[in-house]
Amino acid sequence: MKQDKDKQAEREEIQQIFNQIRMAGEQVRQNISTAKDAQVEKLMESYQEDIAFQAAQARQQDALLRQLEKAVEDGDFDKMLEIKTLLGQRKE
Repeated sequence: MKQDKDKQAEREEIQQIFNQIRMAGEQVRQNISTAKDAQVEKLMESYQEDIAFQAAQARQQDALLRQLEKAVEDGDFDKMLEIKTLLGQRKE
């Protein structure tokens, strides 16, 4: 009888250890998933900021090109040179 009780207690202890290991494994998987989600979110924010910056640059360049077209139509060589210089600086 005592032996059966000892074996039953040992089984219960082993089962508790396995349950703790299983719960710890689930927590690790959840932590990894949360960390991955945070990394993806941070990366997406970075891409959005980069895209917004590039869009702003494109709008500025487009405005300068329109000014250059007008300067060409008007024959304003000083303005053409100024805009050409500004466009050259943006490429660097």
